[in-house]
Amino acid sequence: MKIFDDEGIGKISHHIESLSKDMHEIKKSILEKEVEHKRLLKKEKERKESLKKAQKKFRNVSTNLNLELYEKFEKMVKEKNITKSKYVQKIILDDIKEYEKEEQNKKTLSSS
Repeated sequence: MKIFDDEGIGKISHHIESLSKDMHEIKKSILEKEVEHKRLLKKEKERKESLKKAQKKFRNVSTNLNLELYEKFEKMVKEKNITKSKYVQKIILDDIKEYEKEEQNKKTLSSS
């Protein structure tokens, strides 16, 4: 008594071959995704290290504004087409320059 005839064995063989090809494609796809994931992790790690280095060179300055003042400030920076950060930085730099001029004038007056 035959359990499988030649046609049945041929179909099973074909299915096994088809499954083998599918498994190979799946494995290939998984490996490609793993390589891409590792590349992205490396890139993210480099970005974080770079950010840490940059943060060592800068310090954050913040303040709290009441809602009305903040809305006016936001409207003004939009109209000037400048970021809030750049605007605050500009004000600070201008004040520092003014302060340095005043200090230089004091030194000049005291040495006279």
